[in-house]
Amino acid sequence: MAYAIIGTAGHIDHGKTSLVRSLTGINTDRLAEEQRRGMTLDLGFTWFDVNEHRLAVIDVPGHEKYIANMLAGVAALDIGMLVVAADEGVALQTREHLAILTSLAVPRLIVVMTKADLSDEITMEIIEEDLCELTGQAGYSEVTIHRVSSKTGEGIEQLRQTLRSLTAEIRRSEPSGPFRMPIDRSFSVPGRGCVVAGTVWQGRVRNGDQLQVLPGGRVVRVRDVEVHGDSVDAAQAGFRTALNLAGVSHTEVIRGCELVAIDSYKASNRCIAEIRMYDDAPEIVNGRIVRLHTAAGSREVKVLTGGGSLLPGEKTAVVLKCEQPVLLTPDQPLLLRRPGASGTFAGGRVLASSRIHDQRTGVLVEFGRRLATHPTSVLETWLDLCGHVDLSDPAVAMDMGITSTALKEYCRDGEQNGTIYRVPESSIVVSSRGRESLSRAIVQRLEARSQDGKAVWTDEASLRDELHEVAPDAMIRWLLQEQINLGHVIQLNRQITAASAMNLSMSQQLIFTRLLKRYHEERRPPNAAGLSELENKPRKELDSLIKLAVSQGMLLNLGGGWFLTPAVVEDLKQQLRELFSVRSELTVAAIRDHWGLTRKHVVPFLEYFDSSGFTCRTDNHRTAGPNLG
Repeated sequence: MAYAIIGTAGHIDHGKTSLVRSLTGINTDRLAEEQRRGMTLDLGFTWFDVNEHRLAVIDVPGHEKYIANMLAGVAALDIGMLVVAADEGVALQTREHLAILTSLAVPRLIVVMTKADLSDEITMEIIEEDLCELTGQAGYSEVTIHRVSSKTGEGIEQLRQTLRSLTAEIRRSEPSGPFRMPIDRSFSVPGRGCVVAGTVWQGRVRNGDQLQVLPGGRVVRVRDVEVHGDSVDAAQAGFRTALNLAGVSHTEVIRGCELVAIDSYKASNRCIAEIRMYDDAPEIVNGRIVRLHTAAGSREVKVLTGGGSLLPGEKTAVVLKCEQPVLLTPDQPLLLRRPGASGTFAGGRVLASSRIHDQRTGVLVEFGRRLATHPTSVLETWLDLCGHVDLSDPAVAMDMGITSTALKEYCRDGEQNGTIYRVPESSIVVSSRGRESLSRAIVQRLEARSQDGKAVWTDEASLRDELHEVAPDAMIRWLLQEQINLGHVIQLNRQITAASAMNLSMSQQLIFTRLLKRYHEERRPPNAAGLSELENKPRKELDSLIKLAVSQGMLLNLGGGWFLTPAVVEDLKQQLRELFSVRSELTVAAIRDHWGLTRKHVVPFLEYFDSSGFTCRTDNHRTAGPNLG
């Protein structure tokens, strides 16, 4: 059985509700006031079968006073049914409702001219020409127009068959993702309690499921699932569904609330949206308060443009700021409205609502423009904004509005063309811009220490602590090592500093870093006399850099052209302590074997230890000196 949700649209008194009654046999004006006034005030719901297909119908009010109710009903339609009276033609709400259907990307449109019994052929031909032009401008080409009369039954059966054909074309994919259902009806049934209804937007719901109500996050349990009056085990995306809920009153779960899988979605106070201003829209200044309509709810928002005004016909990205959190996900359709007749002035879609809260409006507007203009670069665009993302986080793809499969493909393509990098031995990825930005931040943070009068040297752990809110530890370690390799950061044991703090040129920084690497944790360093040949640099230049390292406490001068780092010297002293705790006198050979060195290094090292009071020499023996500790 194929299934479709049809929504009526059109001006007040153009016969929408009578048309629905002719198609279904049901009067959707269920409220006493609606029946008394002969006017639809709220959403009406019913369904009917055509052969093997089921068609759900949402009848909406046409009066501009009740436009908010109308908007709650057209958020998830398969087929829009634009109703125009054959004796009146296109009217004010006809145009607004059609613009709304277009903005909400309703995929199929059918036009129904009602009250055909009250008009004549010439009038209807003129109206049809107007409708063809109007729908074509709205993006619906070759729309079928049906002439019907709810009073005589003319054209009703042909309309049913057209709806049946459109329904048969609908292909629904297997439901995926966490459950989500905006609520457009809420009421109490004696003996059963709270019942809510809406169109399932995503996922699947089953009897016994626990769900969250947004906003607020209250947890409720599903007692029963119904689709058009029939109890079912489960309902899925694309179907009108009623849920009997336990643990809540119907006054606490009202129209505009949403039911979602637990801990699956988060409401937000800000979103970035791509909107298109209607051609007859007024100018909207930056900071204007308007009404946001999306899903089944509405609320006041502030439109932030980043500076200028929005003009009629313009298509751009904006930031929408809400006083109260609202659930907004990428590609979710929305409408913006001002009070009054024909108050809808723009429609569009959400681009992002998560991971954007610490950014300035101008940055977010530009980010939104990039997302809208370059959809295939979505991952790189996000990385430029956030700096990095962790692919192991299941929310990343959903926040970006793409599938996990697409996320992996974008990541693979970016790594191949060099615009995206993966942090080694992690699931973290970063864009080339993000990589450069954090690399600069690391060097600048170290440079700032000397400028602020702090100790020039700091340890790696302290630097990572300073930057832990900017990037994860693995990413900082990776980029810090890159900067060390490039010579922009100098490392000695666990101590680091910016090379610029040493007042060295770029070429000197590179040589200095290479020299320090030769001594880092090295017990067998080269003698200074051989460095010129190793580095292919003048001896005088290398001697000055070695002297700088000694002045900074990075190297100790043992004499005779031998240098060691303080850490290596301390390690050798510790091994001597261990030896002297067993034997009071040691030969050079015994010390050499314990240190694992040759006489080439041991003899000058011990002479330095003798002069420093770490050891005392008697003939060929050494004893512990007063400074060995």
